[in-house]
Amino acid sequence: MNTVEKAAEKLKSLQPGPQTPPPREEDAAVRYEPSIVERLQEHRRVIDEPVVEDDASPWHVDRDAFLRAGLLPAEDGASGQLADEVRRVKRPLLDNVGGKGAEPIARGERIMVTSAVPGEGKTFTAVNLALSLACEPDFEVVLVDGDVPKSEITRVLGLEGQPGLMKLLADEQLRPSDVVVQTDVPNLLVVPAGARHPLAAELFGGKRMEYVLDALGGRIRANV
Repeated sequence: MNTVEKAAEKLKSLQPGPQTPPPREEDAAVRYEPSIVERLQEHRRVIDEPVVEDDASPWHVDRDAFLRAGLLPAEDGASGQLADEVRRVKRPLLDNVGGKGAEPIARGERIMVTSAVPGEGKTFTAVNLALSLACEPDFEVVLVDGDVPKSEITRVLGLEGQPGLMKLLADEQLRPSDVVVQTDVPNLLVVPAGARHPLAAELFGGKRMEYVLDALGGRIRANV
């Protein structure tokens, strides 16, 4: 073998071997379509379920009990001032729900009221905001008591012992209609907190929570 032949053989050995062509987009779509479809079907199944049973009797909201608990303003000038302040708060929130805000916000119908420390008025704000939103003719409001340790909204409404948010998260056989309470306040529904659960933090952060929120939400509902 002469020098030229040796160089040719060496060059041939350095050339990359045959490579497997990347999967076509069509093949990839076919391969992953079943799992996507299954997830969407499960997602749709939860959303399409009724939030409350049609024959459910409305639960009476005792405004005097909320007044005694300090969750509503006294019937004086302060109530009118609070109503105006809540209206100013809810307007941009309604824009977010309707997609009319400065920027589109995903899940704009979900409104979470929280704070870093206790005693800052989370429950007071949530109750009054929910009542104000329920006055809107085009919205149905679901007030969710997510403060499981205190459960003040649940207690004031007299819904202790009722299945609530924690049971709905822990038991995948339950439907939203099993825990959502229709009140005698037009357009206002309530989800009690339910009993404490040792895995509350994990349940709040789990996939089931997303399904539950989607089921409680929808095109005409706002979750507070």
